[in-house]
Amino acid sequence: MNSDLLDQLNPEQKKAAMHYEGPLLIIAGAGSGKTRVITHRIGYLIEHYRVSPHNILAVTFTNKAASEMKERVEKLVGPLAEFISVSTFHSFCARLLRIEGEHIGLKKGFTIYDADDQQKLAKRVLEELNLDQKRFPEKMMLSLVSGAKNTLVLPEEYPSENFSESKTKEFYSLYQKKLAESNAVDFDDLILKVVLLLRKNPDILTKYQNRYKFIMVDEYQDTNHAQYILVSLLAKAHSNICVVGDDDQSIYSWRNADIRNILEFEEDFPNAQVIKLEQNYRSSSNILDAANTIIANNINRKKKKLWTANQEGEKVRVYKAATERDEAQFIVGEIKELQQAGFPLKDIAILYRMNSQSRVLEEAFLANSLPHIIYGGMRFYERAEIKDTLAYLRLIANPYDSVCLNRVINVPKRGIGPVTIERIETAHSGWGGSYLDTLLKAKAIPGLGVKLKPITEFAELWHFLTARATEGKITELVELIWRKTGYLEQLEKENTDESLARVANLKEFLSVTKSYEERAGMEATLTGFLEEISLIADIDSYSDVTDALTLMTIHSAKGLEFPVVFITGLEEGIFPTSRSVFEESLLEEERRLCYVAITRAEKLCYLTYAETRFLWGQTSFNSVSRFVEELPDNTEDWSPLARRQGNNLKPNVSAPNDKNLNNYTELACGDKVTHDKFGQGIVVEIKGNGSNQEVVVVFNSAGIKRLLLEYAHLKKLS
Repeated sequence: MNSDLLDQLNPEQKKAAMHYEGPLLIIAGAGSGKTRVITHRIGYLIEHYRVSPHNILAVTFTNKAASEMKERVEKLVGPLAEFISVSTFHSFCARLLRIEGEHIGLKKGFTIYDADDQQKLAKRVLEELNLDQKRFPEKMMLSLVSGAKNTLVLPEEYPSENFSESKTKEFYSLYQKKLAESNAVDFDDLILKVVLLLRKNPDILTKYQNRYKFIMVDEYQDTNHAQYILVSLLAKAHSNICVVGDDDQSIYSWRNADIRNILEFEEDFPNAQVIKLEQNYRSSSNILDAANTIIANNINRKKKKLWTANQEGEKVRVYKAATERDEAQFIVGEIKELQQAGFPLKDIAILYRMNSQSRVLEEAFLANSLPHIIYGGMRFYERAEIKDTLAYLRLIANPYDSVCLNRVINVPKRGIGPVTIERIETAHSGWGGSYLDTLLKAKAIPGLGVKLKPITEFAELWHFLTARATEGKITELVELIWRKTGYLEQLEKENTDESLARVANLKEFLSVTKSYEERAGMEATLTGFLEEISLIADIDSYSDVTDALTLMTIHSAKGLEFPVVFITGLEEGIFPTSRSVFEESLLEEERRLCYVAITRAEKLCYLTYAETRFLWGQTSFNSVSRFVEELPDNTEDWSPLARRQGNNLKPNVSAPNDKNLNNYTELACGDKVTHDKFGQGIVVEIKGNGSNQEVVVVFNSAGIKRLLLEYAHLKKLS
C-alpha cells in the first residue's frame, strides 16, 4: 500500500487510519466510510509500522461485512491478507474452539445447533422436566437461557428466588447437560465457552494475547456483555484495541446488545483517543437532515451531526394511506414511475418494522408482476430436505449428536418410531460412547424385535458413510448419502410439484458444496463446511445481482444501502411499537431504528403510514408515528391531492449509472432506439433541453411513451 491511497481519505479518516498504538474509539456515522477506515488502518499498520499480518484481528457481525472487509484488505496489501484474521465473532470463536475446545471438554467435530435444533432439544428438556409448555414455551425458555449466556451467567449461578426462576434454572442446567452429551453448542455458547476457556487457562489467554496484538472491532455498538469481555480479555496485554461504531445505530438490545459498551468505552480505556467520522458519503442532504433531526430527540447519545457534500436532492416524501392496501398500491404506482425514470428494481428497497407487514406488499407486487425477494422468510438451509442432508453430514462428523440422529434415523421411512428411539436412548445412557457405537451393538438392546433389522442396516450405512467421508470430496459424500439412502430417488418418484421443488433445492445444495470446495481448496474439510453453513445468517444471502425489489425488516437492512427506500407502517403502535411507548430506553431504540432506516437511502426516501391497518386478525386505528411528526420542514406531502397541486411526479435525481447515459443531443426525430423494458421504437418528437428534455417514442410492442431523456436509458440504433 503506498501513501497516495491515504490521500483518498478525509482528514478524520486519515487520522484514524494512521493511529498506531493504544485504544482508539472511532464514532462512525451512517455512510461515513468506516469499512474504508478499518481496512486502510490495517494496511497502514502493515506497510508503515511493519506490524505482522499474523498479529492483526478484525471482527464484525455478519459474514457479508467480513467478506467485504477481506476483499478490501486484499486489494491494499495483496497476498499478505491471507495471514490477517478477519471474521465474525462467532466464526472466530468456533475456529478457536476447534483448536482449544478439548481443554473445556469439547470433542473434535462438535456440532453448532441452529434455532431449529435448539427448539427440538428444548422440547425434549421440557418433557423430561414435566414442565407445561404453555406456561414455559420453548422459545421463551431459550430466550432466557440466551440472555444468561450473553451476560456470562452459568446454570449454577442462575437466580432461583421464585418458582419461574427455579424452573428456568432447572431447564438451563438440563439443556446444557444434553448439549454436552451431544457434543454440541449453540450460538451463544461459542462466545461463552471461549470466555470460560480464556479465564480458566491463563497460558492459552497469553498465547492469543501475543498472537493478536492489534484488535479491531466493527459495529461495536452491537456487542453484548460476553463479547465485550472476550475483546477486553484479548486486548488486556497490549491495549491496542480499536473499536468502530455508532451509538445512533444501536438497535439490537433484544439480542442483549449493550449500548453502554460504546458509550462508556472511554471509562474502560481512560487514555483512549476518540475520532468522529461525521461526513456522510451516501445520502443527499435532505435525507440526512431528516435523519439528523429525528435522532436529535434522543438523550442517551454522543453528540454529533452528520453532514454531506452531496447535493440537496429530493425532499423526503411522506404519504398518508387510507389502509394498508392503499399503502401497498401507492408503493406499486411509485415503483412503476421510478422504473420509467430509469431505476432498476434492485435499487429499490421496501422496509418495515415487522415481518408480518410484508404479506400485503407481496400480494400487491405479485398482482402487478413486480419481481421481488423477501428476506427473512424461510431460509434455504431451513428447508426440510436441506436439514435432512445436513443432519446426515453432521452425524458423520459428530456421532454423539442426538438431535440429528432423531431427525434422520427414520428418514427415509424405516419403521423406526418413538418407542424404539426411546429404547436406543436408554441403552446409550447406560453404555456411554457415541450413538454409532450404541447402534452397532443393537443386538444387545432389549425389546427391539423386528426393529433390529432396520436399526442394524442404518448403523451399517452410517458406519460405511463415515469411512467414506475421509476418501472423497463433500460433494461426492452428499451424492453418496442420497444414493445409499434412496432419498433423492424417492422424491423424484413422487413427481409432484412439491417433490420436484425439493429435488431442485437438493441440486442447488451441490452448488454450495462445490463452491466451498473451490474456496477452501486443500483445506476443505467436512467440519469446516458444516461450520460455515451453521454460521450463515439470513442477510448473508442478500445480493443485488437479480433485478428485483428488496423487502426486509429494518433490522435486516442495517449495513445496506439503496438509491430508493420506502419505509412503511409509520404509525404509533407499529413503529414505534406499542410496548416501547412507555419506556424511554425502548423508545430511544425505536428512534435509532428509524434513523437507520432513513440513512439506508441514497437519493429518494418515502415514509408511508395508514389511517387504518388490518394486522394480526384485527383492524387498528393508529395515529401517525411521532417520528413523522419529528421530521424537519424540508419534507414533502406526497398525497395525490398535493401532487395534483403542483408537485413534480418525476424524481429530480440521477438514475443509477448516469455516467453511461447516451448523449441526448445526438437524437433526432426518425431515429431508431431501444429501451431495456419497452424494446425497439422510433423517435417521433423531441422537446425541451438539458435535464428537462423529453422524447416521445412509438415502441413496436409497448406503443407511445413520453420519457425524460435523462432517465430513459435509450440506445440509438444504427
